[in-house]
Amino acid sequence: MDLKVKVETGERINLEVQLNNADDFRKRSLYYWAKMYAETINEGEAYRHLRKSIVINLLDFDLIDETQRYHTTYEIIETKEGFKLTDDLEIHYIELKKFEKQMAKERDSKGLGGAELWLTFIKKTGQEGSEAIIDDLMERSGKIKMANEMLKKISADELLRQKYLAREKARLDEISRIEYAKTIGMERGMKQGMKQGMKQGMKQGMEQGMKQGMEQGMKQAKADTIIRLYEGKLGKLPKTLKEEIQNASISQLNRLIESVFDINSVDEILKLIER
Repeated sequence: MDLKVKVETGERINLEVQLNNADDFRKRSLYYWAKMYAETINEGEAYRHLRKSIVINLLDFDLIDETQRYHTTYEIIETKEGFKLTDDLEIHYIELKKFEKQMAKERDSKGLGGAELWLTFIKKTGQEGSEAIIDDLMERSGKIKMANEMLKKISADELLRQKYLAREKARLDEISRIEYAKTIGMERGMKQGMKQGMKQGMKQGMEQGMKQGMEQGMKQAKADTIIRLYEGKLGKLPKTLKEEIQNASISQLNRLIESVFDINSVDEILKLIER
C-alpha cells in the first residue's frame, strides 16, 4: 500500500507499507524516492524548485541486517566528514518485527512515546487480548483514538464491501466467460464454415459456398455457446429448449447473449425467443 502526501512547504512524503521482501527492496525504495523527487518540478523549471522528498517504508519483515535498531534513516553525506550534500533526500525503514522484539521487553505501553505509540497501535489493533493496550493508547493520544474509531467504522462496513466485491467478481467472471465463449465460438464457426463452404463450393461456386457455410457455422457455434452459458447459470436445459435455441435466428441469439445477466429461469428464455 502506498500513501503520497504533499505538505504546505512543498515537501513530498511517500509512505509504503510492505508485508513481504521482494525485488531488491533497498533499490526499489531508492527508485521510488528518485521518481518522486523528479516529479517535484515541471519541464523547463530550474533545479532550485526541486523539493525535499521523504520515503518512509513500514515493513513487516527484517531488511537491514547491519543493525538491530528497528528505525534507520538514510541521507546523502560526505564520507570523511559526514556533512550533508543536500537535505532533499531522506529514506526511512521501520521494521516492525524488530520493533516487536524490542517492545516484548516492555511490560506495558507507559514508557512509549511518539512514533512508538503509533507502531504499537498498528501491531496490536485487532489482536485478541490487546484491548487494554489499545485503550491506554487512546487515552494518551486523541489522534490514535480518532484512528481507532475510523477503523471500527471500516470494519463494520467490511461485510458489505466483501459482498459487493463478490458480486463484482461474479459479474466480471461472467463477462470474461462470455468473451471467451464468443472467441471459441468464432473459431469453431470459422472452421465449420470453411469445411461446409468447401463442400458447397464444389457445387455452387467456391465463393458463395464458403460464405454460406461460414455464416451457418458461426450461427451454430453461437447457439452452442449460448446453451453452455445458460446451462452454467441455470443447470441442464430441456432438450426441446436447446433445439429451439439451435434453430433460432441471429437476432434471437443476439438477444439471448445480451440478456444472460437478466435471465433467471427457463420460462424467461422461452419468452425471449418467442418475442
